[in-house]
Amino acid sequence: MQVKRVEVLYDDFDQFTKDQEFLISKGEVDYLEGSINIQVNTLNVSRNEPTESGQNPSYSIELAIYYNDRGTVQKVHHQLCCIVPSFRHSVSFK
Repeated sequence: MQVKRVEVLYDDFDQFTKDQEFLISKGEVDYLEGSINIQVNTLNVSRNEPTESGQNPSYSIELAIYYNDRGTVQKVHHQLCCIVPSFRHSVSFK
């Protein structure tokens, strides 16, 4: 089995959730995962309690479509090309 994977990066939570809802409603992907990443400035963090300063959330959606043979590569590519242009953020094909 082969997989075509796409990662979309966000800094806007509203757009992140809208795109996730869009993907769920389309039902065209085999795998969908959303992540919220908080990078904490370790200089401002005590052992017991992180401070609010230095937190910079980012968001990502990872999606994948599985396929079995070379003949369906073009179909998968076309499917992704129809889905991805609706996104307004950085897209990385893997």
